[in-house]
Amino acid sequence: MLLSINDVAFTTTLSKSSIRRSVRNGTFPTPVRLLEKRLAWHDHEVEDWILARPPESARHCGAGVPA
Repeated sequence: MLLSINDVAFTTTLSKSSIRRSVRNGTFPTPVRLLEKRLAWHDHEVEDWILARPPESARHCGAGVPA
């Protein structure tokens, strides 16, 4: 199934600009182009990206950051 950027933003809780920036940086799945100005993401790629991220508590408390 394909997800629009609105669907991806809702699913990941990222803003649209964060999603676009992450795609440019190579840290988020690359979308497929449906039309000239329409992009979509494969749902399984977004799900895999979510599962590969550290737990939210670790991202916010600095866990894993060397002292």
